[in-house]
Amino acid sequence: MANNWWQVETSEGAKKIQQYCQDEAKNLGLDLERMSWSTDLVSQNEKYILTIIAKTGTTEITFSREEIEDYASGRGLQKTSEKIRRTLEDVL
Repeated sequence: MANNWWQVETSEGAKKIQQYCQDEAKNLGLDLERMSWSTDLVSQNEKYILTIIAKTGTTEITFSREEIEDYASGRGLQKTSEKIRRTLEDVL
């Protein structure tokens, strides 16, 4: 996997997570305006934040590098998908 934050945020796993967010938001009837990745530079651990902006509000989901890597390979798919769905439901 990637060695720096930019590579993680543009990785296959990050793209798949964003696509799942878009698809799930559509299924929930949530109108997304945009999403963007950032990195938690303060944390001792590598944490990646997906900011989701919808017409009804803004939320953030924090992922570890491992969660992003696992999502690309299919490991941890259900756990991460549930985390995303719960967060999107809170924005409704």
